[in-house]
Amino acid sequence: MGRRIRLYKMKCNWFNNHISLDSIGTVRPCCAWRATGDEPQVYELINYKNSDFYNKIKEQFNNDIWPTGCKDCELEEAEGQSSMRLETKLRDAEVKFGNVCNLSCAMCSPTNSSLIDTEYSQMRDKGYTHPLINRTASVFNKWYEDDKQLDQVAQFLSDRQLIRFTGGEPTVNTYLQNFLDCLSRYNTSIIIYITTNGNNWPSRLNEVLERFDRKKISISLDGYGDINEYIRYPSKWNKIQDNITKIKELNNCSISVGTTVGCYNVHLQTELAEWCVSNNFNQVFNPVWGPEILQPCHASDIAKNKFIELSQWYEPARRILPSINMQGLGLTPAIEFFTLLDKHRNTDIGVLQLHE
Repeated sequence: MGRRIRLYKMKCNWFNNHISLDSIGTVRPCCAWRATGDEPQVYELINYKNSDFYNKIKEQFNNDIWPTGCKDCELEEAEGQSSMRLETKLRDAEVKFGNVCNLSCAMCSPTNSSLIDTEYSQMRDKGYTHPLINRTASVFNKWYEDDKQLDQVAQFLSDRQLIRFTGGEPTVNTYLQNFLDCLSRYNTSIIIYITTNGNNWPSRLNEVLERFDRKKISISLDGYGDINEYIRYPSKWNKIQDNITKIKELNNCSISVGTTVGCYNVHLQTELAEWCVSNNFNQVFNPVWGPEILQPCHASDIAKNKFIELSQWYEPARRILPSINMQGLGLTPAIEFFTLLDKHRNTDIGVLQLHE
């Protein structure tokens, strides 16, 4: 009689191959991990896989238990959607240099955008009230300001096949360039993957990036033209176009588009999709999971049907159809939130063409 082997359904490819340094300076299993407060500090990176934090998650996976921080993947799979944990992964890492950002995107938070943190503080000072604007930035461990620590992290991650840089906005300060300077001394065959909102692209960044064999740039766009400018306030479409021209000057570089879909823009994706096709940009759609009031399932049936129509000819859109088709609670909470932002920003929700 052969030995019985148990196949665990909770195996996570990201957990086994990935390390993420988040915006507040802690180490987590992946970019979708929801903070629990138990994460090790970046200073403890070298011992991460021997930490109580790591071993607890490993034990939960081995016992078919969803770890607390894996809520996004749990929600996606509960709705029949493929989640990140099922993806085949390179041995990679994600690095964030704090929350410094030049945009205040509607679905983002103070922990990931310094501009949002400032804006929400200004709104509270004006007497505005809303649960979402009560959020404040976390306490940050600014390890990247220490040149020695920056070099140590670069050396530790130099055995990776790919390193992702996200934000905040990674291009708005010198930390990314300084890190790449360090990394290039250890390994230039690593694939450098930068996620940017496209509103800033310093010329020296191209110079540093050319030291590496391969580059991937993902531009975060949630609609075409003024739609993106409204959602990713105060983004400028013309500036994005100019910076894409600069990015195209890089050798061995692929450009893609990442689109976050919520109840406010689910019906506004066709023009952006056509633009991506015309530019030969791969597009990846991701649903909003938080704040909950902005999830795409809350859109009207008319809006959802427009996205379904798009998915019939545009394969990338099909990935998030389960999230779109979930039962929602309507647009009223989202409209109230955007109306409050309009009051502070002097913008106009009419750009979104929302229908109850």
